[in-house]
Amino acid sequence: MYKVVFCDIDGTIKPRHKKISSRTEQAVKKLININVGFVLCTGRSRPMAMELAKQVDNFGYIICSNGADVYNYKTDIQIFKDTLNLKAIKRLLKISQKTDSDVLIKCGKNNYKNRDFVSESPAEIVTIKQAKKLFLEGVVQINIMNWNKQQMLNIISKVEKMKDVVISNRTKSFIDKAFADPTDEPFYIDVNNVGCSKGLGISKLTQFLQMSAIDTISIGDSTNDLSMFEQSGTDVAVENSITELKNKADHITKSNEEHGVAVFLEEYFNL
Repeated sequence: MYKVVFCDIDGTIKPRHKKISSRTEQAVKKLININVGFVLCTGRSRPMAMELAKQVDNFGYIICSNGADVYNYKTDIQIFKDTLNLKAIKRLLKISQKTDSDVLIKCGKNNYKNRDFVSESPAEIVTIKQAKKLFLEGVVQINIMNWNKQQMLNIISKVEKMKDVVISNRTKSFIDKAFADPTDEPFYIDVNNVGCSKGLGISKLTQFLQMSAIDTISIGDSTNDLSMFEQSGTDVAVENSITELKNKADHITKSNEEHGVAVFLEEYFNL
């Protein structure tokens, strides 16, 4: 491989409430013919990323949970895993319990949740008393979701005071005033171990592959994709990206609803 394309899922390669388009799927599959790898780099869990990767991937590697879980699903090799400590897990579960929030706990292969709600992939229900079990398995990310904006702002305030974790991503309207508050989904935050980011995941994978970051391309739309841009040689923002990301991009392609990833790949690689 002389180049690798790292691509975000939600808001980037995937249209809202739709499947990845056949045009995008075909564009990605053509990359293998010119020795270019394609890696999904997402805040989503490993099971969901694997499901989508099998649709568009040509390489076998995925970067999940905002860089905390770097994995090759074809060879079942864990390249990198960055986990939360037990104290942080307990603290986040307690904050969520007091604010009546939904919590999705990602451990790489398995997901868990604090109560019954529709989650991105199957998840077993657990309680705070099972925090040690989660810690021993290795929690790579905790997602906290709440339909009440003020409640979520209070949660953010509490989590930001924790020194051993970082909020790697959050609802776009909290980041950029150009975006309206969601009406059909809850407000959310992704919480990772301090220092963790998609950029870290890219760094770990490129080291593993013994390749230079200058030979990589990153495509994204939100704040958690800024660290991707810090690692890659070429930076691409879809049109529906936050303003800060577009200001840092080398290229701006069409939106996720207009096959923006496919448009860029077709033009850049002359597909």
